Amino acid sequence: MDTRKRVFVFSCVHKWDDVRVFHKQAMSLSRFYDVQLHAIADFEYKRVNGVDVYGLPNYGKRYKRPLLWWELLKRAVKAHADIYHFHDPELIPTGLLITWITHKPVIYDIHEDYPKAILTKSWIPKFIRKPIAAFFDWFQKLCVKGFAQVIVVTEELQRSFRSDRVTLVQNFPLLAMRDDVEKLIEQRRQHGEHVKLVYAGGLTEIRGIYEMVKAFDYIPKDMNVNLILAGSFNDKGYEQKVLDYIKTENRISFIGQVSYNDAYQLMCDSDIGLICFKPVAHNTHSLSNKMFEYMSVGIPVIASDFELWKDIIEGNNCGIMVDPLDSRQIADAIVYLTKNPDKRAEMGINGYKAYMNKYNWGAEERKLLDAYERLLKNR
Repeated sequence: MDTRKRVFVFSCVHKWDDVRVFHKQAMSLSRFYDVQLHAIADFEYKRVNGVDVYGLPNYGKRYKRPLLWWELLKRAVKAHADIYHFHDPELIPTGLLITWITHKPVIYDIHEDYPKAILTKSWIPKFIRKPIAAFFDWFQKLCVKGFAQVIVVTEELQRSFRSDRVTLVQNFPLLAMRDDVEKLIEQRRQHGEHVKLVYAGGLTEIRGIYEMVKAFDYIPKDMNVNLILAGSFNDKGYEQKVLDYIKTENRISFIGQVSYNDAYQLMCDSDIGLICFKPVAHNTHSLSNKMFEYMSVGIPVIASDFELWKDIIEGNNCGIMVDPLDSRQIADAIVYLTKNPDKRAEMGINGYKAYMNKYNWGAEERKLLDAYERLLKNR
């Protein structure tokens, strides 16, 4: 008879195969618990890598999402789980209701600094962003007192809650999916001055995509440099602005959204990774998983010169930091690394070693599992 405890993981925003939600947390938990994951999917149910995945419809329109809150509440009560774990701030009331109805521990997983993120949301009128951010900050800190555990992704967030029920589980990449990264680095060295740049992730204005592609204005036309953009836009106007530029530059390719495995392979096949986010509070106070993913495949990083990122990039000598608003500076870094394959290889191996020693999911997984063990032990 299976006596394993039951875990109910849920989100009404993230797709079921989200890297943090599924590939890291749900799969790690499934080794010790019976895990149900309820998230956005184009199917009703399937079992994937030991996780029972139950799909939710993607309504698209925000005003329809309360329908998903109600559906998740019904499913949660019916599941009779031992622990509930949710991933979206809009599910705070649902999480509190689950606590009240089931009397079981509920975990709130905070993926980013939401009050700072609100200040960057283009769909919220500018004149009310600050009041909304301030209200949500107060509301969130009040409500987390009702949860058994809060999980955060940065040390700054951990300090802001001032509670022993807050656990830091950073968003470091999974352990290396292949064991020939050092061989890959040497192969890339042989590419000489023929290099492939990559950016794989959200294609939004605050991530500096336009400034990044505009760097090609300052890269000599005879230089054999190509950029592949993978991801999806969330703003039609901004998308058109970027795509209009790409039409004028045949060294840039836009391939749209790709799967987690395809994105990983794309990075393995590249020589340099770009992460030139704009200096808004939402970015400067968070650690992007993208830089660690680049490090995990041994490619040097061209990154925004944020103070929080310096210890990682400059401290490990694994990339070049630039002003993300200055396309010429981004271009200069690209040209330098293109002309210096030995430096690319040196930075690549430095980043890979730092990732293997410090910045991988292994240690973070242990923190997550320890938090679960504490919750169950104290019941």
